Amino acid sequence: MHQISIDLPPSHQHLPHPSYDMHQISIQLPQSHQHLPHPSYDVHQISIQLPQSHQHQPQPSYDVHQISIQLPQSSGHVKEVEYQRLGENVVLRLVEPFVGKGRNITADNFFTSIPLAKALLAKNTSLVGTIKRNKRELPPSVQGRSELFSTKVLKSDKMVLSVYQCKPRRNVTILSTQHQHVAISTERKKKPETVEYYNHSKVGVDVLDQMARQYSVKGRTRRWPVAVFYNVLDLAAINAWVLYRSCMSQENIPRRDFMLQLAHELRAEWMASKAPPLADLPFSGAGAEERRRMTCMVKAHCMQNKTFCKCVKCGDAVCGKCTAKVLSVCINCV
Repeated sequence: MHQISIDLPPSHQHLPHPSYDMHQISIQLPQSHQHLPHPSYDVHQISIQLPQSHQHQPQPSYDVHQISIQLPQSSGHVKEVEYQRLGENVVLRLVEPFVGKGRNITADNFFTSIPLAKALLAKNTSLVGTIKRNKRELPPSVQGRSELFSTKVLKSDKMVLSVYQCKPRRNVTILSTQHQHVAISTERKKKPETVEYYNHSKVGVDVLDQMARQYSVKGRTRRWPVAVFYNVLDLAAINAWVLYRSCMSQENIPRRDFMLQLAHELRAEWMASKAPPLADLPFSGAGAEERRRMTCMVKAHCMQNKTFCKCVKCGDAVCGKCTAKVLSVCINCV
C-alpha cells in the first residue's frame, strides 16, 4: 500500500488532525469487483490500531467517504486465469497434436459444450456431438417436446443446434460447427443431416462404450485406480478382438467366445505354476461300468458325496474331491 488519501467533510476540517502510525487497515471488497486490477471502492468504516505510546492522545472520529489505493507499476498487471470444465480440458489436451489441420472432432454429451466449440473453431477444428438439454447456455425452447420425427434448427454465429424428436418422449440435441445448413432426409423418420453424420462417425465414441458395457470385467470397487484398470482391460479386449478379425478374416468368432478363450489363455501359465505337484498314484474308474452310485468312503474333503469310482488299491468308493490328481494316460499306454 503506497498511498492512502482520506477526504474529510467540510464540517470536520477545523478539528485537529493527529498523525498516527497506521499498523493495520482492513478493507472489504464486494465480490463483483474483486477481479478488477485497479478498482476504487467506497469505504464506510475504517479501523486503525494505534501503538500504546499514542493511546493517551485524543482520537477524533471522522466519516471516511472515499479511499483511493494506488498500486505500483510492477504489481499493476494481474494475470487472468482461464477456468475450463473437465470435459473441455480433456478434449483440448487430447487433440492438441491434430488442431489447425481442418479436422473434425466427434464427442458425446459429456464433452460437448459451446465453449469447447468456440475454442476448437479458433484452432480451425470443427466439432459435432450430442449436448445435454439442461446446459445453461442453451435456449429454453430445447426443453419442450415437438411432433414426432420433426427437427428444430437453431443457429448462432458458426454453430448450429439441431433438436430432433426421435421418440415421443425423447429428443436428440446435436451441436455442430461443421454444418452451416442442415438438410432433412426424405425417409420416414426424416433424420437431419447432423444426426446421420453423428451416427456415421460415432463408432469410436458411443459404439465403443456400448461394447464395453455389454461384456465387461468391471467389479464393484471404491478405489479409482482399480476402476481405471478395469476400463483398460475392457478396451484392450475390444481392440484385440478387432485386430484378430482383421488379421484372421476367415474366422468370424463372436466377441464373447473370443474373450473367454483369451481369458483362459492369459490365466493358463499362472494356473500351471499354482497347481500342486502330481501324485504318482494310478487312477481308474473301477466299477464305473456298473453305473451304480456309491457314497464316498474317504470323506477327507467332502460331505458324503456320491460317486461311481473306486480306488484301484483299496477298492473303497472315492469322489472327485477326495481323489489325488494324477497324470492323464492314453488308452494305448494302460
